[in-house]
Amino acid sequence: MWMDEVENLFINVDRAKDFMNACVDPVDREILWTAYATIIFRMAPHGPDRPFDVLFFTRVLAEMLKERDRLRLVLSGKLDEE
Repeated sequence: MWMDEVENLFINVDRAKDFMNACVDPVDREILWTAYATIIFRMAPHGPDRPFDVLFFTRVLAEMLKERDRLRLVLSGKLDEE
């Protein structure tokens, strides 16, 4: 299957999947899995130029999602950015 071929170009795949599955917020978990699937589809024609650490990417995205409520307030003008 082509997805397996793309995943074989990634590093830390199993750890990334465990990390995503351990996410307690169901919305964040779905966003992480959707981002993961998007990466696979985007890289399917050619693959990454070098090893792609999907665990690193997933952790960075999860950190960004933790800030979404504060960012929403900043963008709406209800909270001054510190």
